[in-house]
Amino acid sequence: MDSPDLVAQGDMILQQLRALQVWPFVASTPTATRTHAEVNVVVDAAPSATPDPPAFVFTQSTPEAAWTIEHGLNSFPSVTLTDADGNVIVAQVRYVDPNTVVVTFSQPVAGSAYLNM
Repeated sequence: MDSPDLVAQGDMILQQLRALQVWPFVASTPTATRTHAEVNVVVDAAPSATPDPPAFVFTQSTPEAAWTIEHGLNSFPSVTLTDADGNVIVAQVRYVDPNTVVVTFSQPVAGSAYLNM
């Protein structure tokens, strides 16, 4: 029998795995270097007309234990959270509807939420 803590932890892990999706990088040359989170990634890609997927960035400048994010993406996007120093953090993410997400932390936090399709 699963305890509520294990179920919540499993949900958070699934959310983090969804956030690790890799989207195609459109390069102007066959080989390009893109820096993200202090990691250099070399991508061999032919130029293409593939547009970037829709995304939304939410910034919470004052620490709050719950962030209500109205993103307008009309879907249930992956959510990556960072604190004010840019460190990736974990919280409970609840989808209220296709345009609203509520993020709940164990203590007040300031930072950003990156929502991607």
